Amino acid sequence: MDIKLVAIDLDGTLLNANKHISAENIHTIRRVTDKGIRVVICSGRIFMGAKIYAKKLGVQEPIIACNGAVIRSMVTGETIYQELLDAAYCEKVIDILHDSGMYFHAYVGDSMISETMEYSMLRYSQMNERFEQEDRVDIKIVDDVWTYIQRAGRPVTKLVVMCDDIELLQSVRSRIEELEVIEVASSDKNNFEIMRKGVNKGKALQLLAKHMGYTMEQVMAIGDNENDIPMLASAGFPVAMQNGWEDAKRLAKFVTKSNDHHGVAHVLEKFLL
Repeated sequence: MDIKLVAIDLDGTLLNANKHISAENIHTIRRVTDKGIRVVICSGRIFMGAKIYAKKLGVQEPIIACNGAVIRSMVTGETIYQELLDAAYCEKVIDILHDSGMYFHAYVGDSMISETMEYSMLRYSQMNERFEQEDRVDIKIVDDVWTYIQRAGRPVTKLVVMCDDIELLQSVRSRIEELEVIEVASSDKNNFEIMRKGVNKGKALQLLAKHMGYTMEQVMAIGDNENDIPMLASAGFPVAMQNGWEDAKRLAKFVTKSNDHHGVAHVLEKFLL
């Protein structure tokens, strides 16, 4: 097996249920990088939200963030690649979300924008208290997200919708998917995420692998959820988590242990060490 690059999802994969990286995963990833195999984070999170964990691992490779909408240098923050949402489509989506009354937030540059302090906004606010200023995610509570976007004059990277009423969530997702000009994927059972049409982790991983000089046959990808499926489908050696979606498991060449049982460390130890 000639694996040169390993792409690892965060939530549900590298992170356990408490959103921590286990010591076993950190130690094993460092042994893999010591062999010269490169490790990249490939996450639905905003760049700064993924960078925190890349620093914990000690990896210096570019980060694929926002489900593949952005690739940025871990070291300099330079943008290697990005595909952003058109403002006209954002307005249509936000109109539907306002009508539904559901929580949502937008990624604009390095900021998370929402109208309420719930779900991810609340989690990042609490996490920020533990981090130095340079590692914090910038969060902004505004009266109206669409008004903020217009005044900011900057494109939106991604919108995230969260609701514990799964039936309502699916109903609103169906309405948004009828627009047919955006990409929709889920990273957990209580959310869906909205990107520019064609944006996904698989496309971004192919671009990054080429940028780094590798073929996709030299890439291992590890993930668990719907938004990981394009990444798994593109990699030469796809790995799904035991806690992952059944569709992800069907694509995998190997199903590793769950995220609460150091599944990333398990598969790396088995095949690369």
